[in-house]
Amino acid sequence: GYRLYPEWVKAPRSARGTLRVRYAWRNMGWGYCPVNIPQWNGRYTVGVALLDGEGNAVAKWASDSTVLSEWLQGKAFVYSQEVSLEGVAPGRYTLAVGLVDRKNDLNPGLEVAVDPALKSSGWVCVNSILIK
Repeated sequence: GYRLYPEWVKAPRSARGTLRVRYAWRNMGWGYCPVNIPQWNGRYTVGVALLDGEGNAVAKWASDSTVLSEWLQGKAFVYSQEVSLEGVAPGRYTLAVGLVDRKNDLNPGLEVAVDPALKSSGWVCVNSILIK
């Protein structure tokens, strides 16, 4: 099967207006993630979220450029995602990434192959970020 995980995630420690997140994902498994089959039809993709102090996602965004079915074993897939922070209240958040379900309000829909201690509600916690 497939085992997808974020090899690295880079983002600023503070942002205003827009937030640019760069990340590399890798498939450690021998199979591919079948998001190209009719039942899933591109349903899952990489998502970025800002989590509040309770671990709740207060803002979520989905990538339009990641294609999980193309992630084959042995190669890192690098992307950049820029999102608007319009409507996000200033404050300190936890930046998180995950494999989100477009048909379920961009909530994490696929398990990410990382230590459970690094996750909050399916999101992989990356770092603290101050939104100005």
